[in-house]
Amino acid sequence: MVKCSLFKSMLTSILLLTICLSTTYAQKKAKTASKGQEGWACMYSNNLHGGQTASGERFDVKKLTAAHLKYPLGTEVEVTNINTGKSVVVRINDRGPYSKKFIIDLSPAAAKKIGFSQRQGITKVRIVK
Repeated sequence: MVKCSLFKSMLTSILLLTICLSTTYAQKKAKTASKGQEGWACMYSNNLHGGQTASGERFDVKKLTAAHLKYPLGTEVEVTNINTGKSVVVRINDRGPYSKKFIIDLSPAAAKKIGFSQRQGITKVRIVK
């Protein structure tokens, strides 16, 4: 009888510990996901205007679009320039950038909205889906 109670007590303790650890892991994962992705953004060249994107549409320098390697085509993401604090919502319509240095490639219109120019070329950003 004593052995059975001890076993039940140990089993309950292990179960509670497992629940606590999995809850902490889930909270940490959610916090990380809410932060988004941070890294360098580059800008499409104006010379690519009219070219075909991975989604099949023509690239338009005046639209708020972007290229990303992993987000599904058609996904809207918020991109914030870490230096200026300005944000823009863009639609992913292309794949890229293919350099490991960059996490997103913005249209000139999107880049302008968050405060970086063709001359500057790149800036540090945060992406939140």
